[in-house]
Amino acid sequence: HLSPILEPVFENLVFRLRKSWAPILDANVSSELATALTTPRCGDAAALALTGGEKWFEVFYARGGLFVGDLDAVTAEAVVEKVRVELSRTFSDVLQAVLALKGEWALVLANQAKEEQALKKNDPSKLTSGPRTRIDDNEG
Repeated sequence: HLSPILEPVFENLVFRLRKSWAPILDANVSSELATALTTPRCGDAAALALTGGEKWFEVFYARGGLFVGDLDAVTAEAVVEKVRVELSRTFSDVLQAVLALKGEWALVLANQAKEEQALKKNDPSKLTSGPRTRIDDNEG
């Protein structure tokens, strides 16, 4: 039921990740795309945006989807690089959460698996007891 909703979202995310990292990973991408969008270059970007199409999004995402204005070159590049890394990290976190590899849902699934293993071994004590300590060691 969620496929019609999620498919376009993930298509866009994958497209954005590819285009965001293209200036770093692909040697064929022009060096102009690897630089941040500053005030002197915004006229060219606006003209490209008016034409529309996929090329605009390629250029926009290659620059991290940011307009850095009048920042100095070093700071502007650092900001764009930070956006690339954070975009990738966020995408990874979303996938891990969806697949229940982290977060509260992962803990619920891990506890459920532990209970199932205890039931298979016919050891109900593992279901309710915590770790044995010197203070609470009634059996030994």
